[in-house]
Amino acid sequence: MSAVNSALAIRDDQAVFDEPQIRALREIVKLEHVPPAMQTVFLHQCRRTGLDPFLRQIYLVARWDGIEGRDRFTIQTGIDGFRLIRDRIERQRKLTVSYEDTVWRGKGSDAAWTDFWDSDSDEPPVAAKVVITVDDGARQRRFSAVAHYREYVAYKGRGQTEPNSMWKKMPAGQLAKCAEALVLRKAFPQDLGGLYTEEEMEQADQQAAAERQAATLRETAERLGKVAPSPAPDVPAATQADDGPPPPDEPVDAEIIPDDAEQQPTAGKPADEATRRAELQALAEIGDAGQRAVLSRLAAVAAEAGWTRADIDRAVTDRYGKAVGDLNMDQLSKLYSDARKAAGQLGGKL
Repeated sequence: MSAVNSALAIRDDQAVFDEPQIRALREIVKLEHVPPAMQTVFLHQCRRTGLDPFLRQIYLVARWDGIEGRDRFTIQTGIDGFRLIRDRIERQRKLTVSYEDTVWRGKGSDAAWTDFWDSDSDEPPVAAKVVITVDDGARQRRFSAVAHYREYVAYKGRGQTEPNSMWKKMPAGQLAKCAEALVLRKAFPQDLGGLYTEEEMEQADQQAAAERQAATLRETAERLGKVAPSPAPDVPAATQADDGPPPPDEPVDAEIIPDDAEQQPTAGKPADEATRRAELQALAEIGDAGQRAVLSRLAAVAAEAGWTRADIDRAVTDRYGKAVGDLNMDQLSKLYSDARKAAGQLGGKL
């Protein structure tokens, strides 16, 4: 073992990360944002699994929670991390873990399982199945797990129907990783419980965002002010086709209504509802994962309140003098909080 590796090695009796380890971890994650209790949990998982955080075999992922207004951390690994744990279990417990061929299934009730999926196929597989046998010398136990494409596929953004680049290029491989993680967790729950792979967590992120969005649609919050949507131009019939949202409207002004002013009806016809919501959902495609999570919630509040994308853009420009995509996390959090309060005060009837 090299001197560097020896300095970073996690000891069995270690309760907290020491200074050399903290310096190394700061190159991987913004450790100053990780609460001490979470650091302790992470160290425990590193010791329990035998995975090396300095080799990125196991790591912390920060996900912004707009409801609580702070980062929440998830301990994550890749399928290779699961395989390393499996190999360690085999050695320590004198087990043999063998795999059957991974199989995939296409659409249709009469579709058969196949051990080959053509990457040139126009359709992704509907499901993948992985089967393993665990032999301890006295008995053999067989475990199987099926991962369904619709439950794990990750899309480009909220409200989108096109898979992200990895799921678009190699859906069979991504789905097989999910199925393998499922079956290994089923076979070794004590060792893999609470650990998830990247491919599994992509879908989990989307589900959590949807749940939090639904829970906060009608909540109140505080700083955008009371923004009345501006009149929207008539939407030509050609832009209302089913083959996608129309081009965004030209930005229009948003009127800031003082607290003691009565709400005035807006002039003009409202924009097509599907178009308005599609333009708001496009907010969730801006920035990194943390920014997208907050903007997804902001879009949900705006959609419920009856605002348009132009209202949001104008309010951001008036308040911060910049575009939505240029806001930092603190500014986005304030914007989201303000929007929730404004929507609640106006009862969503703008």
